[in-house]
Formats: sequence, structure tokens, C-alpha cells
Amino acid sequence: MPLITLKAQIHSDPQTESVLKDAMFCATKVYNGLLWYLRKEHKETGRVDISRKNLNRILKELPRAKGYYSMSVQLTRDEVREAYKSFFALKKEGLTQHEAPGFRRKGYFSPLKYVQSGFKVEGDKYSGRIEARLVVEVKVRENNGMGKVAVDLGETVLIACAFDDGTVMLYSGRFLKSVRRYWQKV
Repeated sequence: MPLITLKAQIHSDPQTESVLKDAMFCATKVYNGLLWYLRKEHKETGRVDISRKNLNRILKELPRAKGYYSMSVQLTRDEVREAYKSFFALKKEGLTQHEAPGFRRKGYFSPLKYVQSGFKVEGDKYSGRIEARLVVEVKVRENNGMGKVAVDLGETVLIACAFDDGTVMLYSGRFLKSVRRYWQKV
């Protein structure tokens, strides 16, 4: 099933915003910490173990791993795994000259990922700016047919459409034309 991402702006109180920013900062630290340990392991042994078991062992040593929701920590771990898998695939094909996936900048806030009921919104008055993205699976709609339409773009009649069933639609462009003339005079 295809995925659709819906974006929304969240307005929160300063206390909630600081909690979320701290959690995003923790996610950045966990991501960079995992990369650091894996790079260190690569320098010492020449190999990198990206198994979940090894990454979970590393997570226990990281001080910021307990700073936010455990399922989000696991999703950050999986993000590091996927970055290394992609890196190894590109390296095998000879498409990369880098040594390993890169660290995130110091002031960068990593996105928090929640699964299903990871959080809830209470109340109806918020302030501040945080963006939320909801990724959902959608069912593919069936094609309703192989209908055809002829479209003619013009100036006075902006769009003229003739459908194969005989229906005709005309969209007048006079209002837009008058607005354009007005703004050219102003």
C-alpha cells in the first residue's frame, strides 16, 4: 500500500515545547552516539556489526537513550541500521567514496518518530511552532475508466473542457484578467 504524509503545525505551550525539543536533542545524541561507536568498532576491527543485539548493547551505554520514549529510541536505532545498510550497498556497487554515514550537526533536532498511540494532544489552546507529520497507508483507488477530455487554454475563456461523454465546461478568465489589469495600473 502506498504511504501519504500529512503535515500539520502544532502550537504548544513553552513547557511542552521544551520537553519535545529535549526529546529531539536526545534523539540526535543517540543517533550520533550509535554512529560514533560503530565507527570506533570499524577502526578497531575493520568490521561493523549492525545487528539489533549489538546496537541495543550500545544503547545501554548511551546516557541520553533514556531521555525519550523507548519506541522512538528503537526507531532511531533502526534509522542508523538502515543508514549503514544503504552505505554498504552503495559501497559494494562502488557508488560512494565516504567512510561511513555522517553525524548530525550539533544544534540539529532529530525528528521524533512515534508508532500508533505514541502521544496524545490535550486541550485546545497552544502557542509556539512545531511541525507534526503523520504517515498513513492508504488503499489504492481503482481507475474509474479510461475517459478522455480535451482542454483548451485561452485568455477570455480561461479553460474550455470537452469530455468524451459530451459534457462541456467553460471557466471564464475575465475576472483574473481584470485583476491583472488593475495591478498593472497600480
